[in-house]
Amino acid sequence: MTVVYAASKAPMRRVLWKDLTALSLLYKPWVLLGDFNAITSRAEHKGDAFFDLGSSTDFNAFISSCELSDAGFIGSQFTRSCGLHYSRLDRVLCDSSFLDVFPVLSVRHLVKTHSDHAPLLINIQSNTGRTLSAFRFQNMWSKHKDFPSVVADAWNQDFYGDPFFTISSKLKALKLILKEWNRDIFGNVTTKVESAEEEVRMCEVSFELSGSNEHKATLQLAKSYHLHCIAVEEEFLAQKSGIKWMKEGDRSTGFFHAVIKKKNRKKQIPGILEEGIWITDKKLIAESASNFFMKAFTGDSSEVNMEDLQNFIPSLVTQEHNDLLMAKPSMQEVKNTVFSLDKSSVAGPDGFNGFFFQEFWDLIAEDVFRAVLHFMDGHALPRSFIATVISLIPKC
Repeated sequence: MTVVYAASKAPMRRVLWKDLTALSLLYKPWVLLGDFNAITSRAEHKGDAFFDLGSSTDFNAFISSCELSDAGFIGSQFTRSCGLHYSRLDRVLCDSSFLDVFPVLSVRHLVKTHSDHAPLLINIQSNTGRTLSAFRFQNMWSKHKDFPSVVADAWNQDFYGDPFFTISSKLKALKLILKEWNRDIFGNVTTKVESAEEEVRMCEVSFELSGSNEHKATLQLAKSYHLHCIAVEEEFLAQKSGIKWMKEGDRSTGFFHAVIKKKNRKKQIPGILEEGIWITDKKLIAESASNFFMKAFTGDSSEVNMEDLQNFIPSLVTQEHNDLLMAKPSMQEVKNTVFSLDKSSVAGPDGFNGFFFQEFWDLIAEDVFRAVLHFMDGHALPRSFIATVISLIPKC
């Protein structure tokens, strides 16, 4: 841990950034906290005082070169006030290895009392406790030779009911089978890469000692399996990180890990402001969020007379347009819609993404098409079809 009290003059801060950069090579894991006397952007500055772009650029370059990330905060946006000038000079920075050890890190800006700087209250936890993880279809599964037959066997089970029930039951059955299959076949992909790498090292030693063709062949097999494990891990991490702009073959597991850690940290909710009061207890946070959305999405139960309402709505759709809208789609139209989905799109509550529906379209097409026609015949969609996920997006 390094406590920082930076100078007010830019040249002296540059010397400090240089010294801290040298320290970053020695300290792992590393966390820095204190008054850095610099801001990263105009958003951390308010008032008529001069914004020093050069100082901000130097500070951001230091953060980037040391591969540090800002721990964020809850509370007031600024930590220092001087008259009508406000700025966020105090903060906590840490590297990725620190987040490996302490995945829960929150910083709270307390009320200023005897100083023009706000005290920082830092909460660090070594673990978040075990939470239930939702099912997510993993694109890496498609790399396994047995996967198509696993999906086909699960999908071809007989279920009796309307098209909605049939496709919903097949997805649920497939989900249960894939959970178990993934646990048995893939397990922890990162651990498998490490085990495969160790196997390559052992085979190299054996080949160096004997030089036999047998040990050479074993080494080649070990290397091939190691590369396969790396490819599977990259596929898994790329999907989990949500990075869409990187090209195939232009990947970095270290980069993906860093993105995932940052996403996981941002998903933590250290506190919420409710009616001017900060709530930090996890159970109370969950209860408050649940109550908010229950209230937001619960409408008035009083009936609305649709005939009276239609008198105030102008008729803009012609009969010809209406006939086109009500016409049943063809199989090709449904397929075109499915294949317009982003393969790497985030899955819905059922856990299946666009990749699954496109990759196994030949297998599932008839069931999907029957469900679409069933809906066009006027049947209401079941709850399992219209369920959605609400995501809270941090503002800082």
